[in-house]
Amino acid sequence: MIQQMCKCCGREIEMEKAARIATCPYCGKQQTLPLYRTPQQKKKYAEICTLRQKGAFSAAIQQIEELLQTEEKESEWYWQRLLCRYGMVYLRGKGKKEYLLQCTNPLETPIFADADYQTALQFAETEEKSYYEADGTLLEQARQQELDTEQPEELSDFTLESGF
Repeated sequence: MIQQMCKCCGREIEMEKAARIATCPYCGKQQTLPLYRTPQQKKKYAEICTLRQKGAFSAAIQQIEELLQTEEKESEWYWQRLLCRYGMVYLRGKGKKEYLLQCTNPLETPIFADADYQTALQFAETEEKSYYEADGTLLEQARQQELDTEQPEELSDFTLESGF
């Protein structure tokens, strides 16, 4: 058994060494995990998750880019880069175990059309692929919800500029 940081709530979870999917006993989030080739990869992955949750997306992407130089076929690196590029963070909901996904940088490209999403699927094993497809739906809903909230502001700005 090894310790892994939950990418949702940040607490330590215990998992089998070669496991690719784990469920956090604290927040209930099912998540994909990379296969670590070195202890440095495990440490860097924990840093990436922490940076992403803190909103330091550029710093996290820089760490991911370093991992991709040595391990370009690891699906989780592409998945994490996707989360960072769209500004995806988990926020604690009203319940103790409830975490809600928020998109802080809703790009115009839908999640399913994104190159990192497609590459993560390409390199994923069957179990991971199912997770990515299901979680991709949640990510797309968060992205769309954020775009919908931004639209009324843009419309009101246009109305004011037009003199209405």
